[in-house]
Amino acid sequence: MLVGCFTSRALPLLSNVTAINGSKEFALEGLYEFLKVGGTNRDALPIQKACQVLLEDEGTSLCLLHRLPGVITMTY
Repeated sequence: MLVGCFTSRALPLLSNVTAINGSKEFALEGLYEFLKVGGTNRDALPIQKACQVLLEDEGTSLCLLHRLPGVITMTY
């Protein structure tokens, strides 16, 4: 239940164009930590799709781009 609540809040932040104040960075870091401590295969696909959105967005900051490989590799 708590896991679903976390991912349902974190994933939309990554695709939110108007997200401000480092919320995308915070959400991505949270997803990384979540995967590090035991995310499930069920959670991997939505996280990969959110990462894909960030990769395809030309406005994604370099800070986020540097953190993406770590998150993506944790989903495999």
